[in-house]
Amino acid sequence: MAPSSLRRAPTAAASLSTGLRAGLALVKQKVAADARGEATSLDPRDQRALDGAMATIEAGYLAVAADGEVTERELDALLGNLRVLLGEGLTRGELAHVIDELEASLDGDGLDARVSAVCRALAPEERRRAFSLACVVSLCDGESEDDELDVLGRLAEALGFSEDDANATFNELADQLDEAL
Repeated sequence: MAPSSLRRAPTAAASLSTGLRAGLALVKQKVAADARGEATSLDPRDQRALDGAMATIEAGYLAVAADGEVTERELDALLGNLRVLLGEGLTRGELAHVIDELEASLDGDGLDARVSAVCRALAPEERRRAFSLACVVSLCDGESEDDELDVLGRLAEALGFSEDDANATFNELADQLDEAL
């Protein structure tokens, strides 16, 4: 099968959310290419954008998968927060495809390896946003299980956040969610 050449979505400004938005467009294109059974071929810049977007999604996935079950509510929270963060999102089918890939990677590699992979794929300026997404989706069901908090702690440490900084981020997001509900 011939490689599919993915192209970066046009963007107006070189900002963090623009880079993530471009990466998300590449995720959508990758899912479509996978569905057609085509390999993907990217230039290094586009590969970096794709990797950053996938790592952001994976950070959220790792948090909600920590307890061994990803609920519909958690999937909805992941979808909704991607839309809020990026101004657009994946369809449920596209996210299901990505989740299947992430689940296989987690099963095959283990949690520590996946946390390391997320950290390697994220540029320093992308790390807080990915950690915030993980926090928010872990809070979406109204409670954070010990397993989810453990994963958030591992992510925070690997991403270079102090325990105080990670706790402050988590608590601030929890307070914002409480106020919104």
